[in-house]
Amino acid sequence: MKQKDKVLYLFLFVIIAAASLASGLLGNGGGSTLEISSDGHVIKSLALSEMPSGTVIVLREGGGMNELLVSGGSVRMISADCPGGDCLKMQPLSSGRGVIVCLPHKLVIKLKGDQAQKPDGVDAVTY
Repeated sequence: MKQKDKVLYLFLFVIIAAASLASGLLGNGGGSTLEISSDGHVIKSLALSEMPSGTVIVLREGGGMNELLVSGGSVRMISADCPGGDCLKMQPLSSGRGVIVCLPHKLVIKLKGDQAQKPDGVDAVTY
């Protein structure tokens, strides 16, 4: 491998790392709301920016117990007494994308972004 190729790869790596870091830091925008639903009804709606890092939320819904951990602007499931534990294997939520679902307890956890970013709720229009 030539020296110019190494420099080019290093430059591209630095650009990609900086873009990933910037999107991670700016992705939340401080306006995210943690919404917890049980059996289709919203039971809790909490401002993520107002919760300190390391906050544990205990949920006793659907005949079971689940625990969520808020850490660094992200939310993840840390314990659940449901069979299988599929909700424990889901990726942490750090933006408005994705959900954490515990089917046996009928829980849905998601982050909702600031409504000022999308006033009409339309993502895209196609013809």
